[in-house]
Amino acid sequence: MGFKPRTGSPLWPFSCWTRLATSSLIPALKPAVPSSLPWQDKRFASGKYQDVYAELNHIKVRSEREIEQLKEHLRLAMAALQEKESLCNSVGE
Repeated sequence: MGFKPRTGSPLWPFSCWTRLATSSLIPALKPAVPSSLPWQDKRFASGKYQDVYAELNHIKVRSEREIEQLKEHLRLAMAALQEKESLCNSVGE
């Protein structure tokens, strides 16, 4: 450890201030210093990419299923409309 003046020493207030300043500056500077190695960042980014890719794939599959359901509803609605028109035509004759 460094020099620690005793209480009552003329340097004691300076020593207390230095310890206080150091203890408040180090946590403030910590985010600026990279806390992980590049391979850890790559692994984190790769994991995030895989998560996002899986989520997007899930959304794509769900959207395709919904599109197919909508197409089927449209086909049924068009068939019902045509049936209604043919009934109206046959009754009107």
